[in-house]
Amino acid sequence: MKYLLTYIFISVLFLGCKQTPEEIISNIIKEMGENPIDDKCYGDCDNGLGGKFKNGSTYIGEWKEGTANGRGSMSFPNGDKYEGEWVDGKMQGEAIVTYGNGDKYEGYFFANRKMRFGRLHFATGDKYEGEFVLDEKHGHGTFTFANGDKYEGEYRHDMFDGQGTYTYANGSIAYSGLWINGNPAN
Repeated sequence: MKYLLTYIFISVLFLGCKQTPEEIISNIIKEMGENPIDDKCYGDCDNGLGGKFKNGSTYIGEWKEGTANGRGSMSFPNGDKYEGEWVDGKMQGEAIVTYGNGDKYEGYFFANRKMRFGRLHFATGDKYEGEFVLDEKHGHGTFTFANGDKYEGEYRHDMFDGQGTYTYANGSIAYSGLWINGNPAN
């Protein structure tokens, strides 16, 4: 009897689920089409999966109490796309951002800004891997230039600042020591 009740419960549970989350999102995208209506909800924008177009931006993902919460994707008019976690309508948590200019960021956001550890790959071939504070390289990190040169050390407000080493692509050290506002201290 126990197994029969379990079978019935599981059958009802799965038969009650009409669509997977992927199917729901796919249907939302189809319903929104090429010209979505500004500020109209597609799907469930209260407590579920839904999509909304507003001021040129499109959010598709999880909602809680009418606000983006959970996993979701936001496409912006400038070509940028954020795919990741949301908390109370803000980009917050692990995410991948593909920028309209070809740059790509993989890392953590807090209150719509890059924070903590992340990787930023530039369309030019340069890349940075390290700490961020309020969208700036700040703390320890490594910047590798497209030509193979590399700086590894401390950053402050997006500049080499603190102890660091600049190494040429051939392995020879150009400078190792204190940096101030992007320049060697000596």
